[in-house]
Amino acid sequence: MLMLTISRNAAISWYWMGSSSSSRYKLFEFLVLEGAEAGLSCSTILKKRQDYRRAFDNLDVKRVAEYEIHTVDNLLNSSNTNIVRNRSKIQSAITN
Repeated sequence: MLMLTISRNAAISWYWMGSSSSSRYKLFEFLVLEGAEAGLSCSTILKKRQDYRRAFDNLDVKRVAEYEIHTVDNLLNSSNTNIVRNRSKIQSAITN
């Protein structure tokens, strides 16, 4: 009998890829978290989901789309260390 084992990260990624949702909120959350995940482990970012929701106005697409440069600077300089504070990743969440 062949036993297949997968890593926890692969299982989490499959969870995201396998969930079909037409909810704009869920799709935007997926986009933001996947962008933040680049170069990091999936489990690291999933642990920060609630912090991303708080930092990005509960992932309200319209509000985030209206963020200006000072908002990006505030996110980068905030005391919230529970989001990935990388200008490119934050900017991609806004422009995408």
